[in-house]
Amino acid sequence: MKKWFGFVAVGLLFCLPAMSFAQTSTDRSELDQFLKDTQNQGDLPVGTKITMQNWEQYKAFMPFGMTVLFEGKYYWKMPADVEIDVGPTRSGIHGAIGSFFGRVNRGGFSALRTLVGIMQNSLIQDANEGGAAAKMLRIVTIDIRSGSVTHQFAYLLTTGTGVSEIVALNDHELLVDERDGHGRANGDNAKAKQLFKIDLTNAVDVTNMDGLTAAANAVPKTLFLDIVQLLTANGIAAGNIPAKIEGLAFGDDMKSGSTKFHTLWIANDNDFLQTVADANGNQIPNPNQFFVVGFTDADLDGSIFVPQPIKPLF
Repeated sequence: MKKWFGFVAVGLLFCLPAMSFAQTSTDRSELDQFLKDTQNQGDLPVGTKITMQNWEQYKAFMPFGMTVLFEGKYYWKMPADVEIDVGPTRSGIHGAIGSFFGRVNRGGFSALRTLVGIMQNSLIQDANEGGAAAKMLRIVTIDIRSGSVTHQFAYLLTTGTGVSEIVALNDHELLVDERDGHGRANGDNAKAKQLFKIDLTNAVDVTNMDGLTAAANAVPKTLFLDIVQLLTANGIAAGNIPAKIEGLAFGDDMKSGSTKFHTLWIANDNDFLQTVADANGNQIPNPNQFFVVGFTDADLDGSIFVPQPIKPLF
C-alpha cells in the first residue's frame, strides 16, 4: 500500500471540520422522546407533500436527524422551499427496501440489482456459541426487485470489535470497515480502523449453518487499508482519530500529471457531540470529518474498480 501513503502525503488527505453546533452535552432526552413518539409508525398516503409548513405532523415518520434539519436549530437545516413527495412503498424483507425514511420511498436505482448488508456485530445465537462464532458477522444479499434474500455469508473479525460499513468495488468484491471503539470520543488512542477487501465469488452460503460452522466457512479477506497507520503517518495524532469511522463512499476520479487516481471518502460519526474529553480529561473539538484517500488500479492487487452507474428507477 505504499502508493496510498505517497499520494496522500502530497495533499489529497482532507479533513473538513464540522460547522459549529449548539449542542455541547451528552443529554439524550430529546432522542429518547423521539424514539418513544415513533414506536408505532403507520403509512403515509402516496402523494403526500411534506414542507416547512406541515412537517411537524409527519415527525413520526422521520429519522431523528431529519427532524433536527427541519427544526433548524443548528448550522445545517432544510431550505425554506423544501418539498418531500411521498411515493409508493416497495415491500421486501421486514418492510420497505430502500425507503427514503420510515415507510416512505422516493424510488430505487435501476442499475442496482443486489443489496448487500452486513451485521455490525455477531447475532445473539452465534455469540452464545462462543469461540470463533462470537466474532462471526453475517452478510446477506437481497435481490432488490423481489425483496428476497438470495444468500448469506460469514465474515470473521480479526482486529476490530465490529463492522460499520460495507461498499462495493465491483459486483463480487467489497470493502468492509472493521473497527474498534478506541480513539477520539473514547478518551484514548485509536487502534483498529481497517478496511478489508472480501470476494464473494466462491464464498460458501451459510444460511442454514450454526455459528461455529459458519465461522469455519468465512469469506477470505485481505487488508486493503490501515486507516490509523495512514493518518498517523500524515501527522494526525492517534488520540485525534475518530473512534467511530462509519462511512465509506467512492468519489470522482482525479489526475495527478498523467496518473489517474480513484478517490475513497472515509467519514466518522460524532454523535452530535461538539467536544469530547481526551485522555487527560481536557475537552477537545469533535468534528465530523471526511478523509479523502487516492488509490490507483495497481493498489487493488488485481481487483478491478467498477463505479456503479446510478439512474432513477421511476
